[in-house]
Amino acid sequence: MPRVPNDIYRKVPSVDIYDSWELVTRHMPIEQPPATASYIIFKKGSKIYAKNGTYGHIEYEDTDTSTVIQYAINQLTDTGGLIHIKSGDYTITDTIEIKGRIHIQGDGATDHNKGTHLKLADGANCDMFSFTGTSLEYFFHMSNICLDGNKTNNTSGRGIYCNTNMSDIHINDVFVEYFAENGIQIEGAWGLKLTNSLVEHCDGYGLYLKGDRAKITSCKINDNNNNALIQASTSLIVNSEFCYASQVGLWINDYGIVTSNCIIYGNSDGAVDTYPGLRLGAGSTNCIIRGCYMNGDNKEKYNVEIVSGATDNIISKCIMLNAVTAAINDNGTRTRINGIGKEAAGAGGTPTAANWYIGDIVRNTDDNTLWIKCDDGVMRQIA
Repeated sequence: MPRVPNDIYRKVPSVDIYDSWELVTRHMPIEQPPATASYIIFKKGSKIYAKNGTYGHIEYEDTDTSTVIQYAINQLTDTGGLIHIKSGDYTITDTIEIKGRIHIQGDGATDHNKGTHLKLADGANCDMFSFTGTSLEYFFHMSNICLDGNKTNNTSGRGIYCNTNMSDIHINDVFVEYFAENGIQIEGAWGLKLTNSLVEHCDGYGLYLKGDRAKITSCKINDNNNNALIQASTSLIVNSEFCYASQVGLWINDYGIVTSNCIIYGNSDGAVDTYPGLRLGAGSTNCIIRGCYMNGDNKEKYNVEIVSGATDNIISKCIMLNAVTAAINDNGTRTRINGIGKEAAGAGGTPTAANWYIGDIVRNTDDNTLWIKCDDGVMRQIA
């Protein structure tokens, strides 16, 4: 008896001695979908398709990648879910508005026709992914994907932008490149985790963060106009690189930011002896810079520039090499460098005890004497 795809025959009662069969059609999925994705986006010919990952059928198709991805996001606004974009080169013509509880995942963050590569169309002049919602949302996640801003053919546009109403953003294994403005701009960085990602060749900041409590781990922010501006308080930057910016390599400008075990190398690349590798801005308070390798590559004006207004910051156990003018230019207040602070206390005068913590060693910059604050709160001269 012949078999009919997606159909079955069933035996039915018969009044004679021969068996009777009837053809019963039932709708079956075309293929078994992966259990891990809510929607699968893929390209075939000139068309982009959105396959429902639950039922396995093609639910939407268009020649415009932006429209297809936006369709999938819009279907998941109540439930959240994973949108998996298969390998290929995709052209983005308009901004994709993201939501909370959505994970956009590719097949790899490489460029050059490998992995999942999303590129702004010529003249698009828009952000690629953006959240501008007016209500608080959480847990946008992006991974294993390349975002290309095509700045040669665009005058504006950011890779990922989120306003203050998106929190707990996770970005990992993402390659952001060639945007005419900032690569990643997060206005409310509360709970941001940026890991194992590369941001380079952007004409604004590679990374621009405001808010608080961000974690940047094992990233490379490289060859942007300014590599990174971190105005997110009580944040952590570890095991990352900030190299070859045209201007400032890493600009810290809020309180309680810890930068540890990072490489800051060869910045001020567009104007030698003009910009520092690392800048502590006027808003920097109680920040810690420790265990970093800083090499100005005979380009950076200073390895570290501490501007007026920066207060109570600590720099410890860093290697500083090859700045053009000086390793450190300290115009801040109560900076501790390798355990020693400084204060102009008046010739032969005593540094002001209220300004320092117990155990602090302070150099009187008027007469070069050293003082320590003892556990009884008194400053005593030690050298």
